[in-house]
Amino acid sequence: MVISVCTPVLAQSPSMTKYDAAEMRAESGRLADLSFPFTALELGFFSKFNNVLFRPSGGVADQRFPALVLLHTCGAMRERETRYWVKAGLDKGFVVLAVDSLRGNDTNCNFPLRVESGRRIKDAFDALNHLAKLPFVDPGRIFVAGFSQGSFIASLLSSAEVAAAFAPPSNLRFAAAAGLYGHCQYPAGSLRGVSYQIDIVRSDIDRPLLLLMAQLDNETPPESCEAVLPLLKSRGAPVESHIYPDTTHCWDCVTLDGRVKTDSRGAQIVYRFDQATTDNSRQRVFDFFMR
Repeated sequence: MVISVCTPVLAQSPSMTKYDAAEMRAESGRLADLSFPFTALELGFFSKFNNVLFRPSGGVADQRFPALVLLHTCGAMRERETRYWVKAGLDKGFVVLAVDSLRGNDTNCNFPLRVESGRRIKDAFDALNHLAKLPFVDPGRIFVAGFSQGSFIASLLSSAEVAAAFAPPSNLRFAAAAGLYGHCQYPAGSLRGVSYQIDIVRSDIDRPLLLLMAQLDNETPPESCEAVLPLLKSRGAPVESHIYPDTTHCWDCVTLDGRVKTDSRGAQIVYRFDQATTDNSRQRVFDFFMR
């Protein structure tokens, strides 16, 4: 669960401390940069996915493909779920890079985060800049999709202020972003003795953003978006959203189907894999990108 993001979409209390893009940028230097490959592989039965680059089979000489960066949840990258999304991208003709930000940690779900939000944001921008240099990638068609904590990062990548802090010197931006089973805003609370309004979807979004959420998700409840998204849409922000009825958090997590856990708030969380929702979310994501 990301908790180190804050610039309110709605009015901010004078007593609240603003957690801004400059602080996120400062976080990014606390761990070493990731290394990404220059050689792309074709997907195989024994493929590994952590920071591995894949390209579609076939193609013509000098062809430049669109590209997709995948951002995992707060847990370790799971092979079956990652394979599903890598294959989905390849089937649509995308080069795919699944970024593993955990750096050997088993989890990044509890505070203090082992890999802070700013570091994950920079990992995504580093992946973007790496892909843009490859001769078989179209630098104007690089997209990002994130899951749970990765969804929060994808949302932040759509912010003009965050991009200004992270994108130079290349000033490259993702063409569009999709977030699956994330949400928009945490309620106000205290963090390290300081009061924070913790917002994920920001008022300065200037890149297309698709948010797919689940009605029964009590880990990242879609209710946090009820006031935020209509306001942004009324202002013309390039944001689209959809809530799947009778669906839980992590609907594509086939390896976690039936998992029950108690979170830090004492809430009981249940995961239910849903193949139809998984396939529909894949369709929505790629339709959105290809528009």
